[in-house]
Formats: sequence, C-alpha cells, structure tokens
Amino acid sequence: MGSRKPLLQLWVLGAVGVWPAIALAQGQVSGDAASVPSEAGPLSEPELGDTSDALPGVHRVGVAGLAGPRASTSFNLLYGFTEPQNGASASHQRLGGSLAAAVAPWSFAALGVRADFRHDIHGSDFDGKDSGSIVDVTPLLRLGGVVGKGFHLGAEARVKLPGATVGESGGPDPEIDARALFAYSGLPTWVFALHGGYKLGHDGDRLAEAESMRAGDRVALGLSEFDAIVLGIGLVKTVGKSELLGEVTSEMLLGSGAPDFLESPLRAAAGIRHPLVRNLWLSAIVEAALAGRPPSLASDPLAPVEPRVQALLGVTWRFLAPKEPVAAATPEPQHEVQQKPDVAPDKPAEQGPPPVITSSVRVTVVDYKNHPISDAEVTIDLPEADQEEGSSRRVPLDDRNVYVIGEIPIGEVDITVKAELLKAQTQTIVLKESEPTELEFKLEKADNVGSQLRGLVRSYSGEGVNASVRVEPGEQRATCDADGSFELDLPPGVYQVIIEAEGYRSQRRTLRVRKEGVTVLNADLQKNTD
Repeated sequence: MGSRKPLLQLWVLGAVGVWPAIALAQGQVSGDAASVPSEAGPLSEPELGDTSDALPGVHRVGVAGLAGPRASTSFNLLYGFTEPQNGASASHQRLGGSLAAAVAPWSFAALGVRADFRHDIHGSDFDGKDSGSIVDVTPLLRLGGVVGKGFHLGAEARVKLPGATVGESGGPDPEIDARALFAYSGLPTWVFALHGGYKLGHDGDRLAEAESMRAGDRVALGLSEFDAIVLGIGLVKTVGKSELLGEVTSEMLLGSGAPDFLESPLRAAAGIRHPLVRNLWLSAIVEAALAGRPPSLASDPLAPVEPRVQALLGVTWRFLAPKEPVAAATPEPQHEVQQKPDVAPDKPAEQGPPPVITSSVRVTVVDYKNHPISDAEVTIDLPEADQEEGSSRRVPLDDRNVYVIGEIPIGEVDITVKAELLKAQTQTIVLKESEPTELEFKLEKADNVGSQLRGLVRSYSGEGVNASVRVEPGEQRATCDADGSFELDLPPGVYQVIIEAEGYRSQRRTLRVRKEGVTVLNADLQKNTD
C-alpha cells in the first residue's frame, strides 16, 4: 500500500483545492471567508431531499453546492438477500441500517459522519450455521458549489473505518474513497447527477488470515483487496411534493487478479422520497446487484459480494434548514418620451382600484395540558368589506402545531379553532399593515368526552415494576404503582411511549390513542445484565 501514498495525497489536495475555485466562481472569496454567495442558484432548499448520508443527493450519488447553513440527521433500516455462493445450497440474509448526521456551515462545505450496522445470517455449511454483526463508521467531507446556471461542481472524500477484525494483525486499514461530483438542475422538476472517483483497497498483507475465514464471513465483511474506479449516474424527478429516484452505480475493480467488470459491484436503484411535514422526509429505496459474483472460496482474494437485492426504509430530519431566498425586485425598464405633435389631449386613463393591503397570521394550538395539536381545523373569516356571505379561509398547517396564512386583508377578523374532543374557541383580532400577528390557542377539554392510556409494566418473572412512563410529543409522565399499573389522560393521536426503570432495559413503543375510550399498553421489561 506504500506506493499508493502519492495518489492519496493527490486526491486530498485536489479535494481541498476545489472549494476556493468554486467560491471564486460564486463570488464567495472576499475579506470574509464565510461570506454567503449573492446568488443561491436555481437549486436551493428544500427542492432536493437528503440521502442516507444526511446530505442532498440521489441515493449513492451526492449533489454539492446547496444552500447553507443547514444540518440534518438520517436513520435507515435495511434488509438484504444474497443467493448461495460457489455452488453452496445456503443463502445469506442481512438485517441492518444506518445512522448519519451532517452539517453545512456554508453552501460550499459540508461535514458528515455515518455509522452502518448490519447483522448477517448465513445458512449451514460444513461447520454449521453462522451469523455475526458489524458496525462501520464513515466520516466524509463534501466541497463544491454552483459554477453556472444550474451547474453544480464539487468533490467528496470518505474514510470508511471497517468494524471487522481479521487476524492477529488487527482490523483492516481504513478504506479511502475520493470522487468528483457534477449535477445539473436547470430543467424544471428534474435533477441529473454524476460522480466519478477512485477507491483504495485494503492492504493484502493485513488480510492474509482471510484464507481461514468461513464462506459466509467473506460475504458479510464486504472487504476488498483491490482498488476501484467509482462511477455513478442518477436522476431525481419531482412529482407534486414527492421525489422519484433512479440511479446506476459501479466500482470497477483494478489490479492483478481482480475480477473483471462484469463481476465487480454494479447496482441499480429506484425509490421515492416524500415530506411528511416540513423538514421531515420519508424515503423507500430498492437496490439490485446487476453483476455476476466473483469467486469467494478460501483460496480466492477478497472481493466485495453485495446483497443481490436490498430494500431501505428511512427518515431524514432537517433540524436546521436555510430559509428560501427572496427574489430581488426587477427595476422597470426606462423608455424615452417622444414628443407628439400638437393635438387635442386624450382623456386621462381611468385609475383602477387601490391595491389591497394585506397581513399574515401565525396560530399555535395546544390542548389544556399543553400538548401540541397538529390536526386542528383553523379558519379565518375575512374583514366584512372583503367577505362574501358565508365565506372563510382555511389556515394550513406549517410545522407541527403551527398554522400560518398570509395575504389577508387588514381589518377585523374572526379566527376559530376546532379539534376533536376539545372545545372550539374563537378570537377576534384586528390585522394591521406590515405587522404579522401571532396567536396561541389553548383548547379546553370538551364536556363528557375523553381518552386514556392505561397499562401494566412487569418483569419477565411477572412481578410489577415501579417504572417511569413518558409520552412524546408533550411532557406527560406517570409512575407505575407497586403492581406496575399506570394511567394517563391523553388527547387522541399517535405517540411515542418510553418506559424506563432502574436495573431494566428501556422500551420505546409507538401507538395510537383513540378517541372516547381506553387504549391499553402492557410491557414486560428485561433486566439489564451489563
């Protein structure tokens, strides 16, 4: 691996050298190194969702140069299937997922870290059944920006720290991957993205003991003794609020004894991303391996054998996202006034009605226990001068329990909030010019209605546990009695219930509390043996 150091240094210097060129192209390099570009480009938040790296992109192909500052986190679950290898009869199953977090202090620079965890289950071989778990950690750096209308150019470097241990020499050396990123977003509702780069394989001397590994372990580790050329192309099509994804990526293995292109990793992926609420995205992706399989017997060099098909389900939360840029006003073109001959003056044009002056309203809704209400019906009656008989406007949900509407003519208006099992409430306010109005509604419990969460927490031996029960969202808590019983009065909705007790492993459940009734949740806690 020593001969690879100059090549690695060249890639690192190339990646670090990209951002000043990008910044100069955007007008970012000035007296203040962290200055924000004057033009964000046609692709800006939230027009492209995040991948499992918690950074914008297709799936494996990333896109550089999006607006900042921003920060995201991503969580994905995975299932993979690999057919029997080398003529064996047993297949391989994979359960796992990933957790990632990333931050972009500026539009041209982003840092992230990703942890991939997997548990592989192999069928029986001559030594019986086999399974094992591995966690890989990958820090990454992405630099780049918009270099023209709709054109994005950047670079990305990854350092994968394999969680596998092979032999007495310790774990494999880090897997270094550097690539260039290109994207075009100049067409409405379409984004095209490419990447190309180089990945360094692992030191063959440190993997010498791999000859003694079982066949299933060679599949599960995902290690490679060979360098690889990394290529990928992907596209994103926006349909309504959803994004449809398509992508093809490959890693062409290089070096003496390396599998040919048709046995190197070659994948096709398709999926969808959809925003559940503002800044919270749900994604579903299916990826299939298109290439053949390299030999993976004990006498063969290590080469990656990826799942034949794998499905991913994930969520991405942007807890810090840039505001959408406000377009600057375009000055009216000036025309020269031409002198007209002396004729009778025309009648002055009739003046139209004066422009309507408007304002905006922001409404926050909670119940009598300060729980946020995200399914309330919020309506606003317009000022009498602008209101047709019986007309009103619905105020849409903007974020969690906040409802926002703009372009409301100024004057006196009535705002009414209704929610199931809660008393409706109306407030009359006067909207003023250029002065947004913020209101908070706290709805009381309606008469003769209610819902409740009730349950029993016990140990595996059947004894009651004096556990703490906490409900999210909100701050409702209950402490179980000596028998393990608890009860909480809650409005209808979907909640996360966290059950904790000293000396026991905590549990987290998701459940729906239905209206006008009792929802029962029983839990058995396992003692903590750590």
